[in-house]
Amino acid sequence: MSVVARGTDSSVVAFAGTAGGGVYRYGASEKGWQPAAYGFAAQKINTVAWHPLEPQIIYGGGVGGIWKSTDRGTNWSQVWGASDTIAQMAIDPVQAGVVYAVGTGVWKSIDGGASWSHLPLGVTNPSPYSRNLLVSPSDPQVLFCIDTALVVKSDDGGQTWRGVQVKTPPRLPYNLGGDIAFHTTKTNTLYCTKYGVGVFRSADDGESWVRRPGAGLVEKNVNGLAVSPTKGDTLFAATYDGVYRSTDGGASWRLAGLDGWDVSSISISQEDGRLVYARTYTSRRGTRGVFNSVDGGNSWRLTSNGLPPKHRDIWRIVQSPSERDTVLAISFEGGLYISSSGNAPGHSP
Repeated sequence: MSVVARGTDSSVVAFAGTAGGGVYRYGASEKGWQPAAYGFAAQKINTVAWHPLEPQIIYGGGVGGIWKSTDRGTNWSQVWGASDTIAQMAIDPVQAGVVYAVGTGVWKSIDGGASWSHLPLGVTNPSPYSRNLLVSPSDPQVLFCIDTALVVKSDDGGQTWRGVQVKTPPRLPYNLGGDIAFHTTKTNTLYCTKYGVGVFRSADDGESWVRRPGAGLVEKNVNGLAVSPTKGDTLFAATYDGVYRSTDGGASWRLAGLDGWDVSSISISQEDGRLVYARTYTSRRGTRGVFNSVDGGNSWRLTSNGLPPKHRDIWRIVQSPSERDTVLAISFEGGLYISSSGNAPGHSP
């Protein structure tokens, strides 16, 4: 399940998708969360993607296909009904009609979701469960897909794919994919994570990957990775035992807070690299939800006001690419929520 939001502090609109189907909306004109998803009948919403070029357009994916809203989420229509379960979506940052969906493989639309074609990964024994899809910000024809077994790359908008080498130790206890992100100032440098192994880096546009030394990263099960928008060697890793920070491209790490929390994902504002969000799933301390830091991870506070207790096990948070204080939260239980203030009331852990 996924959450998306956009708007200024006075006009923010938020959307929440639930495990039972439906999306809920919160805005300046509403008091609390209100149903606002006419036509959205998915059994479970897994992901919501706001169009970076046309802010009135939102896509939602889940069990049974893909839905689209052209009025900022007030009304929805199913643009593709499928037996596949959509886990993630990505939108081309240059061509407004190009949309990608990740399920059992990758799907692509070039007409704003009206029709979809399957993109065979073209590698030997690919995993049926693709997990993450990344569109290059400098060349939208370049795509990366990371799944439970390997990383694959396309140089032609997904028409052809090939596997790229990620050197992992033999006989891993798990063989799961992870997160993938671009270095924000070096367009040919990327980072990815592999469950149980740590963080990898590529310096040749994803052609080859080398495991970073990771000194200080005691917890190797990295759930998520975020890169500073202004300092591409500054990384934050979400782990089962807190948030770790590196200032040298993953060569060394230090605990940056939330010790004892199972941090499921992490994100950094593209407008302000000091504003970091961490989503927690469980905690030995009995507190879970959304935490934020306004000082680059030096201190954290809980900002889960408005999240129902059953939806405070957060899987992922997505931040608006253009508005500093607009964030989305995805709950394991199916809720999709948004906050319009990065400085929302909260308390320190």
